[in-house]
Amino acid sequence: MDSRELNEQSFVRACIDNDIETARLLIRRVDINRKDKSDVQRTHLHDACLRNSLEFVKFLCQHGANEFLADQKGRTALHYASSMGSTDIVEYLIKRNTHKMSIKRSQLKFTSQQRTTVSRSGKTYQLQVGGDRVLAQTRYGESHVISYPFSFNERDYEEDSIIEVETNDYVNCVDKENRTPLHYACGEGHLSTVQIILENGGSLYDCDEGGRNCLIYACREGHVNVAEFLIETYDCDINLVSDIGWCCLHYSCAKGYSSIVSLLLSQPSCKIDVVNDAQNTPLYYAIRSCNEDIVKQLLNFDSKIELTEKDWHDLNWLCKYWPVSIQQNLLLRFDYYLDCILCYVRLRTKITSQNTIRSLLENLLIPST
Repeated sequence: MDSRELNEQSFVRACIDNDIETARLLIRRVDINRKDKSDVQRTHLHDACLRNSLEFVKFLCQHGANEFLADQKGRTALHYASSMGSTDIVEYLIKRNTHKMSIKRSQLKFTSQQRTTVSRSGKTYQLQVGGDRVLAQTRYGESHVISYPFSFNERDYEEDSIIEVETNDYVNCVDKENRTPLHYACGEGHLSTVQIILENGGSLYDCDEGGRNCLIYACREGHVNVAEFLIETYDCDINLVSDIGWCCLHYSCAKGYSSIVSLLLSQPSCKIDVVNDAQNTPLYYAIRSCNEDIVKQLLNFDSKIELTEKDWHDLNWLCKYWPVSIQQNLLLRFDYYLDCILCYVRLRTKITSQNTIRSLLENLLIPST
């Protein structure tokens, strides 16, 4: 083993042991941005974020660590810190990459009057900045568009007014699946980290490559405190659907998260019978997750029992094994779909008598006394 490799190993050990003094002695003898030899290809900075060591994060950044370097999956240090809920590290990395600039009012043009972030405490607008300077790099290529959270009224500024603007193209960096640090923080349920990211320009509306936004991540993993914060504070769209047609309600019903379902159903805008690409509603997934409480909630909000073939299979299972109370609730709604059920049974059995089929269904739904 050569001396450089030995220094690298000693430096890694010093970082793991939080031995800052030894790390200082070795810092000039190692490649500060070297990636490890594993399939993940993490840097020293990534590891410091995983260990929640703000001291080492600052130390590494001050000695040339590149915050933008990504691992094999495209995750930066900010992704790692966000997934760990290391709020102090997240704030440090964001502030470190926030830059102030002064521009004239005449240089600004609104690209859209539509707000990109809605908050009760402020608004975020997209601004077009004239000139040749590239202020941001997006997945669509170079762009002159910057996002900055502030309250702005055009009438308050003359054409030659100077406006102080902060830019940050790091807070919304994406991995190879187009997930931002906010996706990671919401998916892991780190509310304080979510708040810090949003306060510093994090975008609520960026979606991953599957079309899922940060609220879907929170609902899919059952983090009701994060979901409630996003909905109540930022009016986050609860009905946004992914590329396969799943909304927040689909995910929470499939996972059996009753508290998330209650939160979503309490919103006046909630659509309870959204049909996904598989032609299934949230009720179907609630039945499959075997969660009586969620099924009752959906039925109380008049969710429709759509009986596709798959639905019938699971409804059959539901009626056979669940308590009489919910069987009765379903039976009250059955007449509307009876023709569909009769047709289904005739196609898959040798029974042709409608009365016989009806009798079988009633015996299934109402156990004999």
